Amino acid sequence: MPEPTTDSRPETVLVLGGTGHYGRHIVGSLEAKGVAVRVLTRSAERARGCLPESVEVMEGDLESREAVIRALRGVGRLVVSVSAFTRAQVRRLEAVERDAVIMALAEAEAAGVTRVVYLSVFDIRPEISERLRLVSAKIKLDVEAYLRSSGFDWTVLGAPPSMEIFFAMTRGDRMVVPGLQSRTMRN
Repeated sequence: MPEPTTDSRPETVLVLGGTGHYGRHIVGSLEAKGVAVRVLTRSAERARGCLPESVEVMEGDLESREAVIRALRGVGRLVVSVSAFTRAQVRRLEAVERDAVIMALAEAEAAGVTRVVYLSVFDIRPEISERLRLVSAKIKLDVEAYLRSSGFDWTVLGAPPSMEIFFAMTRGDRMVVPGLQSRTMRN
Protein backbone atom coordinates (compact mmCIF):
# COMPACT_ATOMS: atom_id res chain seq x y z
CA MET A 1 0.00 0.00 0.00
CA PRO A 2 1.47 3.39 -0.96
CA GLU A 3 2.35 5.87 1.71
CA PRO A 4 -0.16 8.74 2.06
CA THR A 5 1.12 11.96 0.59
CA THR A 6 1.14 15.13 2.57
CA ASP A 7 0.54 18.53 1.09
CA SER A 8 3.31 20.82 2.29
CA ARG A 9 1.67 24.02 1.02
CA PRO A 10 0.78 26.52 3.72
CA GLU A 11 -2.86 26.49 4.73
CA THR A 12 -3.20 30.25 5.16
CA VAL A 13 -5.53 31.94 2.69
CA LEU A 14 -4.89 35.57 1.78
CA VAL A 15 -8.07 37.47 0.97
CA LEU A 16 -7.62 40.65 -1.04
CA GLY A 17 -10.70 42.82 -0.63
CA GLY A 18 -11.51 41.09 2.64
CA THR A 19 -13.23 44.11 4.19
CA GLY A 20 -15.55 44.75 1.25
CA HIS A 21 -19.17 43.70 0.79
CA TYR A 22 -18.45 40.18 -0.49
CA GLY A 23 -15.01 39.93 1.12
CA ARG A 24 -16.37 40.09 4.67
CA HIS A 25 -18.66 37.14 3.88
CA ILE A 26 -15.82 35.18 2.31
CA VAL A 27 -13.54 35.81 5.28
CA GLY A 28 -16.30 34.85 7.73
CA SER A 29 -17.03 31.61 5.85
CA LEU A 30 -13.37 30.61 5.72
CA GLU A 31 -12.86 31.46 9.38
CA ALA A 32 -15.96 29.48 10.40
CA LYS A 33 -14.44 26.44 8.67
CA GLY A 34 -11.25 26.79 10.69
CA VAL A 35 -9.14 28.12 7.83
CA ALA A 36 -6.31 30.48 8.74
CA VAL A 37 -7.15 33.77 7.03
CA ARG A 38 -5.03 36.83 6.34
CA VAL A 39 -6.40 40.09 4.94
CA LEU A 40 -4.37 42.87 3.35
CA THR A 41 -6.13 46.17 4.00
CA ARG A 42 -5.46 49.89 3.80
CA SER A 43 -6.92 50.34 7.29
CA ALA A 44 -6.13 47.75 9.94
CA GLU A 45 -8.34 49.61 12.42
CA ARG A 46 -11.38 49.42 10.13
CA ALA A 47 -10.66 45.77 9.33
CA ARG A 48 -10.49 44.80 12.99
CA GLY A 49 -13.88 46.43 13.46
CA CYS A 50 -15.58 44.27 10.82
CA LEU A 51 -13.66 40.98 10.76
CA PRO A 52 -13.46 38.10 13.25
CA GLU A 53 -10.68 38.44 15.83
CA SER A 54 -8.91 35.31 14.59
CA VAL A 55 -8.22 36.87 11.17
CA GLU A 56 -4.66 38.09 10.64
CA VAL A 57 -4.86 41.69 9.47
CA MET A 58 -1.94 43.20 7.57
CA GLU A 59 -2.00 46.89 6.81
CA GLY A 60 -0.86 47.86 3.34
CA ASP A 61 -2.09 49.03 -0.01
CA LEU A 62 -2.85 46.57 -2.80
CA GLU A 63 -1.02 48.89 -5.19
CA SER A 64 2.20 48.49 -3.21
CA ARG A 65 4.26 45.58 -4.55
CA GLU A 66 6.16 45.44 -1.23
CA ALA A 67 2.93 45.19 0.79
CA VAL A 68 1.61 42.44 -1.50
CA ILE A 69 4.87 40.46 -1.29
CA ARG A 70 4.82 40.77 2.52
CA ALA A 71 1.17 39.64 2.68
CA LEU A 72 1.88 36.62 0.46
CA ARG A 73 4.57 35.17 2.76
CA GLY A 74 3.44 31.78 4.01
CA VAL A 75 0.27 31.81 1.93
CA GLY A 76 -0.82 28.80 -0.12
CA ARG A 77 -4.09 30.10 -1.52
CA LEU A 78 -5.46 33.46 -2.62
CA VAL A 79 -8.97 34.86 -2.86
CA VAL A 80 -9.41 38.10 -4.81
CA SER A 81 -12.56 40.04 -4.00
CA VAL A 82 -11.29 43.53 -4.77
CA SER A 83 -13.70 46.35 -5.45
CA ALA A 84 -13.00 50.03 -5.99
CA PHE A 85 -16.67 50.99 -5.90
CA THR A 86 -16.27 53.44 -3.04
CA ARG A 87 -16.60 57.15 -3.70
CA ALA A 88 -12.91 57.61 -2.94
CA GLN A 89 -11.77 54.82 -5.27
CA VAL A 90 -14.27 54.65 -8.15
CA ARG A 91 -12.20 56.85 -10.46
CA ARG A 92 -9.29 54.45 -9.95
CA LEU A 93 -11.04 51.26 -11.10
CA GLU A 94 -8.41 50.31 -13.67
CA ALA A 95 -5.46 51.04 -11.37
CA VAL A 96 -6.93 49.09 -8.45
CA GLU A 97 -9.15 46.35 -9.89
CA ARG A 98 -7.03 45.49 -12.92
CA ASP A 99 -3.45 46.72 -12.61
CA ALA A 100 -2.98 46.09 -8.88
CA VAL A 101 -4.83 42.76 -9.00
CA ILE A 102 -2.75 41.51 -11.95
CA MET A 103 0.44 42.64 -10.18
CA ALA A 104 -0.71 40.76 -7.04
CA LEU A 105 -1.45 37.66 -9.11
CA ALA A 106 2.01 37.80 -10.70
CA GLU A 107 3.60 38.13 -7.25
CA ALA A 108 1.44 35.27 -5.94
CA GLU A 109 2.61 33.02 -8.74
CA ALA A 110 6.23 34.01 -8.05
CA ALA A 111 5.67 33.24 -4.35
CA GLY A 112 4.43 29.74 -5.14
CA VAL A 113 0.72 30.25 -4.54
CA THR A 114 -1.05 27.61 -6.59
CA ARG A 115 -4.76 28.12 -5.92
CA VAL A 116 -6.69 31.33 -6.73
CA VAL A 117 -10.37 32.17 -6.48
CA TYR A 118 -11.38 35.38 -8.24
CA LEU A 119 -14.68 37.11 -7.59
CA SER A 120 -15.82 38.61 -10.87
CA VAL A 121 -19.22 39.61 -12.22
CA PHE A 122 -22.14 37.32 -12.98
CA ASP A 123 -22.63 36.46 -16.68
CA ILE A 124 -20.19 39.01 -18.03
CA ARG A 125 -19.89 38.93 -21.83
CA PRO A 126 -17.22 40.71 -23.89
CA GLU A 127 -19.65 41.84 -26.61
CA ILE A 128 -21.94 43.54 -24.07
CA SER A 129 -18.98 45.06 -22.25
CA GLU A 130 -17.69 46.52 -25.53
CA ARG A 131 -21.07 47.69 -26.83
CA LEU A 132 -21.95 49.49 -23.60
CA ARG A 133 -18.36 50.56 -22.96
CA LEU A 134 -18.48 49.15 -19.45
CA VAL A 135 -15.05 49.85 -18.02
CA SER A 136 -15.73 47.75 -14.92
CA ALA A 137 -16.69 44.72 -17.03
CA LYS A 138 -13.61 45.09 -19.25
CA ILE A 139 -11.44 45.16 -16.14
CA LYS A 140 -12.93 41.90 -14.87
CA LEU A 141 -12.48 40.28 -18.30
CA ASP A 142 -8.83 41.39 -18.38
CA VAL A 143 -8.17 39.74 -15.00
CA GLU A 144 -9.99 36.58 -16.10
CA ALA A 145 -7.81 36.47 -19.25
CA TYR A 146 -4.70 36.81 -17.07
CA LEU A 147 -5.84 33.87 -14.94
CA ARG A 148 -6.47 31.73 -18.03
CA SER A 149 -2.89 32.33 -19.17
CA SER A 150 -1.38 31.69 -15.72
CA GLY A 151 -0.16 28.50 -14.10
CA PHE A 152 -2.69 28.76 -11.26
CA ASP A 153 -5.37 26.28 -10.36
CA TRP A 154 -8.06 28.97 -10.53
CA THR A 155 -11.79 29.47 -10.21
CA VAL A 156 -13.76 32.53 -11.28
CA LEU A 157 -16.95 33.14 -9.36
CA GLY A 158 -19.52 35.41 -10.98
CA ALA A 159 -21.11 37.38 -8.18
CA PRO A 160 -24.71 38.37 -8.77
CA PRO A 161 -25.67 41.99 -8.27
CA SER A 162 -26.27 42.85 -4.64
CA MET A 163 -29.20 44.99 -3.55
CA GLU A 164 -26.91 46.63 -1.00
CA ILE A 165 -24.53 47.63 -3.79
CA PHE A 166 -27.46 48.69 -5.99
CA PHE A 167 -28.74 51.10 -3.34
CA ALA A 168 -25.22 52.37 -2.65
CA MET A 169 -25.02 53.47 -6.30
CA THR A 170 -28.31 55.39 -6.34
CA ARG A 171 -28.36 59.13 -5.86
CA GLY A 172 -31.94 60.37 -5.86
CA ASP A 173 -33.43 59.29 -9.18
CA ARG A 174 -30.00 58.55 -10.70
CA MET A 175 -27.89 55.43 -10.66
CA VAL A 176 -24.15 56.05 -10.69
CA VAL A 177 -22.43 53.12 -12.39
CA PRO A 178 -18.64 53.18 -12.67
CA GLY A 179 -17.62 53.20 -16.31
CA LEU A 180 -21.06 54.30 -17.51
CA GLN A 181 -22.54 57.76 -17.46
CA SER A 182 -25.16 58.48 -14.83
CA ARG A 183 -28.69 57.88 -16.10
CA THR A 184 -32.05 58.51 -14.54
CA MET A 185 -33.92 55.40 -13.42
CA ARG A 186 -37.05 56.72 -15.14
CA ASN A 187 -35.51 56.38 -18.63
